[in-house]
Amino acid sequence: MAAKLNRKDFLKIGTGSTVGLLMSGFVRPAWGETSGPVSFPLAGKQSQDLIMLDANPPLQTTAVRYYIDDIRISELTNLYALETQTTPVWKTVVGSEWIGPGEHLLRIEADTPAGAVVLSEQRITVGGEKKKDGDLTGAWRFSGAADLAPGAAEGPKPLAAGKSFDDQEWMKVLVPNSLGYLDKKWNKPEGLLGVYRRTFTLSTLRKGERIAVVLQSCYWYGRVFVNGVEVGTTKGGYLPARFDITEVVHGGDNTIAVIVDNRQETMGVFKRLHAFYWNWGGLLQEVAIERHPEVAVREI
Repeated sequence: MAAKLNRKDFLKIGTGSTVGLLMSGFVRPAWGETSGPVSFPLAGKQSQDLIMLDANPPLQTTAVRYYIDDIRISELTNLYALETQTTPVWKTVVGSEWIGPGEHLLRIEADTPAGAVVLSEQRITVGGEKKKDGDLTGAWRFSGAADLAPGAAEGPKPLAAGKSFDDQEWMKVLVPNSLGYLDKKWNKPEGLLGVYRRTFTLSTLRKGERIAVVLQSCYWYGRVFVNGVEVGTTKGGYLPARFDITEVVHGGDNTIAVIVDNRQETMGVFKRLHAFYWNWGGLLQEVAIERHPEVAVREI
């Protein structure tokens, strides 16, 4: 029996963590504490299940990290609790449609007084529908520019955006999400420069077909590269950005790289931070590949 979650009850899920989720628009599917999946009605969409992630680490734990398979889902810290003199809450939620149906390995790690430990590893079964063709949510590789060779994420032809660049040592992270919610070292009010990468596969291109990549929200500034070719830029993150990539893709495996930049020096007048605002950065919403005939209605 699915239960409906009102705003008051939903805020009980994770206090500071949940507020972050609400502000950033990261709320989607997972398991709740009721007898069955918890449903949350999303605007303009059918209700979906929320997969709840919960941990009970030792006292004085400073951080808890969640992984599904080898994808970093989030890192929660005790910083909010320290500032507000409250008890840390180690709960969060994630969208099952971003993970995909089937059996997965859930791993929970924590930074405790005894050092970093694995709290649990367990198999979970995620329901829902199979991902649609072109859906690029889920696992991406990410690295902050500070962890790369100097200049690798900058210039006319950034090395880290190249088609053949080796990113296998980079962390696998969940998209969509905020970088600051994935790793505490990326949670900076002054922002950071970094690079996302992943491979996507296209079936044989049809005659006259147009291919595009759509970023629903890239915050704050983004440069988009496909197979090493820069196809466009986006600013602001409040509206989707669409790039025609027909001329640079081919049937088979293709590489996409997105250089994200939410440094205050890049944001100009938009760098002003207000009382209930945090400088979230990264691919905050879904990414997808669209395919359609040369003449087509794309939006109504």
